[in-house]
Amino acid sequence: MKTLKILLFFIIIFPVMINALDKVPREIIVKTSQPLRTTGNYFGLQAFDDFLAEKQVKNVKRILPKSDNRYFVVSFKEELDWNEIKGMEFDGIEYIQPNYLNEMFIVPNDPEFQNQQLGMVNIPEAWNFTTGDMNIIIGLVDSGALLNHPDLVDNIMVNQFEVPDYLFSQVDNDANGRVSLNELIAYLAASNSDYNEDDEINYLDVIHENSPFTDNIDQDENGYIDDIVGWDFVDAPDLEDIALGDFRDPENDPTDENNHGTHVAGVMAAKGNNNEGISGVCWTANLLIMRAGFRTEGSSGGYLQDDDAAAAIIYAADMGADVINLSWGDVNFSQIIADACNYAYEKGSIIVVAAGNTGSNGVMYPARLSNTISVGSISGNIPLCTPPKMLLIRIWIGIMSVITKIYRFGMKNRLNTACLPLLMFLRIFRTISILLGLKWLQTAVFIMITELPFLLINHRRFS
Repeated sequence: MKTLKILLFFIIIFPVMINALDKVPREIIVKTSQPLRTTGNYFGLQAFDDFLAEKQVKNVKRILPKSDNRYFVVSFKEELDWNEIKGMEFDGIEYIQPNYLNEMFIVPNDPEFQNQQLGMVNIPEAWNFTTGDMNIIIGLVDSGALLNHPDLVDNIMVNQFEVPDYLFSQVDNDANGRVSLNELIAYLAASNSDYNEDDEINYLDVIHENSPFTDNIDQDENGYIDDIVGWDFVDAPDLEDIALGDFRDPENDPTDENNHGTHVAGVMAAKGNNNEGISGVCWTANLLIMRAGFRTEGSSGGYLQDDDAAAAIIYAADMGADVINLSWGDVNFSQIIADACNYAYEKGSIIVVAAGNTGSNGVMYPARLSNTISVGSISGNIPLCTPPKMLLIRIWIGIMSVITKIYRFGMKNRLNTACLPLLMFLRIFRTISILLGLKWLQTAVFIMITELPFLLINHRRFS
């Protein structure tokens, strides 16, 4: 079963139709005590299988494409009474949890180029030390990204292992041993290979089923076939009454449909010093794009489900992400998200999470988890969010970034993007500490946050 997370954005809206739901109907998430393979809709665990039969199980689906998977989504023909089942225990089952629904808040303003306000956190001064590093992978678990945006395309990570060996040297034009998305596109453009016939050759042609780069073989054996430029984890068929766009069938196309992830990606890593649009916090980056959020009716944004988000976090960690950005959260604790964050942390990833948009004193998850770095913002001298563990970075009420399918630029407000300047800090710190090991970086950052109630970047501006 899935829990839907708030994608923390800038303006709080509560449409009545969506707010009437607090969890995905007729679904639960199940974690087994050990890896197992289901047979049909049953687990081979007598008591739990009897429970499923009694509740009229409809479908059982594993969450991770791994042989050691322990996570499953179970759907039922009829609605469940969570109050009735939440205390139940079964041999062989570690836990079950509901699928909470929370809204993603996204209301883009009219596009215009204004001050990006990066100077508020001294980002230009940081550029004297580094403008980024293609060897450091930033995982973006969000609503995907518009990969062909001119300010993003240079910084999109390509899964090198999924490029067929016989094509690698032909595509690697600069012979640097790394194939870029632009090189993949250029290879197709040379033969005018517009596979989707949209009069434009771009990343959608690279991942098209007729492309020479998609051989339907899982070259790196990570369970995701032809994941050349990331993955779309969204799989929400039970929300068809409110879901819009692409909300079924995970695939290798992580295209953003609501601009949330594109905006976040632009703040993090819009190409700098290229006479185009804006400059991201990092001019050079290796952005690993994971689409886990989708659009809905009656909402300015959309939703992100627990099983999709957890799978994306685990995928990012397995792909070697040094930093994983989660600009979303929920007031409800989710064990599967906690498991995924712990998995990523143990694999060496730094997990940066937005603390919330509400300005209240309540906690948010996964920001509250001990293995994440939660980030808040303030306007003037008043903290918007003050969870027990926070790295506080000053961002005003507007953040400039890339938006929309026609390559515009626009402003979004408040907290969600407060965590992004932290990525520059982590990049610099990571570069310095490579010889000392990533665990040392994790330890140093967490000591800093534990010992200091707030890290005030450019604290003099708070007076």
